[in-house]
Amino acid sequence: TSKCSSPAQIEGFEKVRPWITFEAVARRSLIMTHMKICGALNGIMRIRQGLLPVRWPEGVGGLNSSFGRCLLERDEDLTHSFLDELDSRSPSKDFANALEKQGREAVQCSEMMLAPPSAVLKSATYAAEIERWAKVFPPDQLMVIDTDDLTRRRQQLMNETFNFLGLSAVDVGSQSRFCVKGKAGVMDVLHAEDVNISFSGKTARLQVGDCESDTATMHDERGVMHHNIDPTLQAQLRRFFEPHNQRLYRFLGRDLKW
Repeated sequence: TSKCSSPAQIEGFEKVRPWITFEAVARRSLIMTHMKICGALNGIMRIRQGLLPVRWPEGVGGLNSSFGRCLLERDEDLTHSFLDELDSRSPSKDFANALEKQGREAVQCSEMMLAPPSAVLKSATYAAEIERWAKVFPPDQLMVIDTDDLTRRRQQLMNETFNFLGLSAVDVGSQSRFCVKGKAGVMDVLHAEDVNISFSGKTARLQVGDCESDTATMHDERGVMHHNIDPTLQAQLRRFFEPHNQRLYRFLGRDLKW
């Protein structure tokens, strides 16, 4: 079994668990992203990244500096919530040492998605990345899929995809989301009974199965189940992503209502 196949297999994982929840990683990714932007505006290139405490860049004099004022302008509440870290008052030295070691393993096992600010930046650049592809390939060779449509209209969407690829349509059944088992670096949880997937009679090494979902912490949003998010964090994320989403909608010619 891969060392990365289960969080419980990572030595000392519990010590840093509060720092690797979705909300903790999202908040840290947001502040690091704002710091990266403010750094670029102020000629400061060295900004701490990763699952580490955030600190003022060298030579920055706190909130009264142009860098600090930039952070306050971008998100005052978020900046104030990280002041203890920025001013090196937290976390404790012992926790910081544990975080450096165990956090590195957690980040590697998540294929870097737990490495702030990746959790935000990788999701913010859809439009920029697709625009680069569009400069190389003509529109009729690009198909952009909203993954929520795999739940709302799975067979119709897959038929469109098969047609786009010049393939015969296949009945995809009622299951719309799958987790992968056997791929190093993926920490998905499967139901007890996994499903072997085969292609042309040959069984693949990877297995797929129905993902476990804690429906008690989820809600229905326009026909798709979404995890509940702290309202304050959700508002901060929406503010950050708004211009990036609008850029994507303009390219696609449709509003995905994210």
